[in-house]
Amino acid sequence: MGGQGLNVGLQDAFNLGWKLAAVCQGRAPEGLLDTYHAERHPVGAALLENTQAQTVLGATYTADARALRSVFGRLLAAHPAVNRQFAGELSALDVAYRPAAGEEAGAGGQGGGGHSLAGTRAPDLGLDGAPEPSLYPLLTDGRFVLLHLGPGGDAGHLGPGGDAGRGTADRPGAADARTAAEAIAGSPDRIRAVTARPTTTHDGWAGRSTVLVRPDGHVAWDAALSST
Repeated sequence: MGGQGLNVGLQDAFNLGWKLAAVCQGRAPEGLLDTYHAERHPVGAALLENTQAQTVLGATYTADARALRSVFGRLLAAHPAVNRQFAGELSALDVAYRPAAGEEAGAGGQGGGGHSLAGTRAPDLGLDGAPEPSLYPLLTDGRFVLLHLGPGGDAGHLGPGGDAGRGTADRPGAADARTAAEAIAGSPDRIRAVTARPTTTHDGWAGRSTVLVRPDGHVAWDAALSST
């Protein structure tokens, strides 16, 4: 249970840290700091509720509690999906920041995707043709990463200050990725735009053409492949 709180605490620090850096360096408006409470307070509340439930289930030694643990254990053994759900909660890797009511969740509905990844934690997507073999090493310098998940393997950089790379300009959606990079970032010190082919599969990522990943690894915006 203590480890669960540690995971959430590290996320709190990272969430606030990248936002403070962006505001102090003049790369984002002060209003960005207000999103810290909106994003992290619900996570902390869920942590407290989960910890209270674990305490009742695992640290109570009455006959009723032992019977409940026995039934609960059998249910977990019979339902692997429930195990995975609890693993996500305990590790805090299932945290997702959903937009408030009435806010746009992203471009996931465009092009026939039908859903958006916005707010979810991005996996360490394997990448062919990127400067690094996977997504997470691309985030280490504190910039946003704009991924254009093109079909080719000889991808390079896109966007301000980047080298388009041989062949990237002719790929479907490459111009859109470059335009998005310029519109969202404005300069290469704010965003790293990369075109590459994904080499691993992850739930919900099929059909994504362009994904903007925040410095803390959560998806800020995404677009689906065009159905035309």
